[in-house]
Amino acid sequence: MHSRLLFIISSHKIGLRLLSRILEWASPSEAKRLYMAIELTKEARQNAINSIQKYFEANLEERIGNLEANALLGFMLEEIGPSIYNKGVADAQERMQARLSDLDYEVHEDEFQYWRNLERRQKGRK
Repeated sequence: MHSRLLFIISSHKIGLRLLSRILEWASPSEAKRLYMAIELTKEARQNAINSIQKYFEANLEERIGNLEANALLGFMLEEIGPSIYNKGVADAQERMQARLSDLDYEVHEDEFQYWRNLERRQKGRK
């Protein structure tokens, strides 16, 4: 069964006032394949919506409702979210690679040291 995805994109005071609705039909598996889902907790989503509303009011002198702010958040998560996510993954990989390269230095043990250590011990006794 196909699920209905509704996205409302609104633009205020940036060029022309735009309110368009995009309907897309896709099965859940197709939707997951086509769109990277970045899930926010309910609390984080509400905080983000409140922040978007505050931004519009403070910087664009325009009030934006919950529905529009939620739609804009959904758009940003889908459109920009993957870039931010990928950058975070790349940064984490880089950091892990750096730690792994340090690992050899931190835990390296010289090999075949028995005879050398024996000589040192014997010299120390004399």
